[in-house]
Amino acid sequence: ARFSTYGRGVWDFRIFDSKSVARPKLIYPPDGAKEIERGTKLIWSSAANANFYRLQVADNPRFENPILDVSNLSDTSKIFSELKPNLTYYWRAKGVGKNEIGDWSRAFVFRSITRIPNVPQAIYPPDNAKQIPLMPKFRWSGDEYADGYRFQLSLDSSFADLLFDVEVDSNEYVPTNYLEEDSIYYWRIKTILGNLSSDFSPTYKFATVVSLPESPTTISPKFGEKSVDRNPLLIWEDSPKADYYELQIARNSGFNPLVFEKDSIYSSQYRLTDTLKSYQIYMWRVRGKNASGAGNWSDYSMFVTGETVPVEYFSKKTRVKVYPNPFYDRLAIEIDSRTESDARVRLYSLIGKKLFETEKKLTKGKNFIEARFSENLSFRNPSVAICEIQINGRLLFFKLVKLGE
Repeated sequence: ARFSTYGRGVWDFRIFDSKSVARPKLIYPPDGAKEIERGTKLIWSSAANANFYRLQVADNPRFENPILDVSNLSDTSKIFSELKPNLTYYWRAKGVGKNEIGDWSRAFVFRSITRIPNVPQAIYPPDNAKQIPLMPKFRWSGDEYADGYRFQLSLDSSFADLLFDVEVDSNEYVPTNYLEEDSIYYWRIKTILGNLSSDFSPTYKFATVVSLPESPTTISPKFGEKSVDRNPLLIWEDSPKADYYELQIARNSGFNPLVFEKDSIYSSQYRLTDTLKSYQIYMWRVRGKNASGAGNWSDYSMFVTGETVPVEYFSKKTRVKVYPNPFYDRLAIEIDSRTESDARVRLYSLIGKKLFETEKKLTKGKNFIEARFSENLSFRNPSVAICEIQINGRLLFFKLVKLGE
């Protein structure tokens, strides 16, 4: 009871419940327990005259800045989900009555589970992945006890020059800057747990997306060229970022229907094996392709075929074919040899002027030599030419007709 006159000479008193709130007793984890895992339920006994309970958990015996401080608990247990491994914890509880707060229980101490941080494993991008976007979301396997992760990204596998070296809270990270296209990157991560950290993960490698190839430029046959071989050699400029090419030939600029189509050409030229018709107009175009898809078609080029009558020579060891005949500004010499040998090709005008010369080591099977004259201005008018071919000392002569422009 408490009495007071409040300065008026009149006594006033109030009567409180004299039943005090008892101290609860801690039950689990017991004092000195070890290897306590996350999600453990802290349990204490009920206290006489307590309606609610207050619970505190700290990493120091003075309970400064407690990790857990919960009031108005109607039950005598509480799951401790904030637990981290490799730490010592202190905990206590007290009852709260209708008009009185009880004293703290005796504090217990326990040690959390001993845990070595897990080494993360990559989820995305996986090792050796290709066509990865320029701002990917990196993801890796998480550790439920982790405080964070260290993420590193580099252009070299030694990580000597780091593009990113950051600590993050979750098991994913998006770079703050775009990566470079068509580039190889290396990345790794480690888990951070208190003052411990795991080893770095294995090094993972990936390649970023490649932009589409640029449109190629056709070179030969040039636009409007006449008397083109019916098995022409089509040549174009290399297109940056192209891994291979697709070629189309048609009789019209709409390329419908197609006369010829060839995909997966891994060089910037192609000898047509399908013989075209004589004295016909043809359109051709080409485009580059890579892992991202197909680039734009080149501007189409147009040419007119001629009639060719190849000159040939046969023997037991060698077959020689020179075409086209007549020719415009280039010749193809095809030598089918059964043995390895040396060959020399010369081309002369009727007055004996040397127009072309080359030497070639022949392999077994078919060998091709191309002679071009587009830069030889003295050889642009219609005339007759002599082709001299020497194979292992044997001379062969072919008379050819050169067409004018």
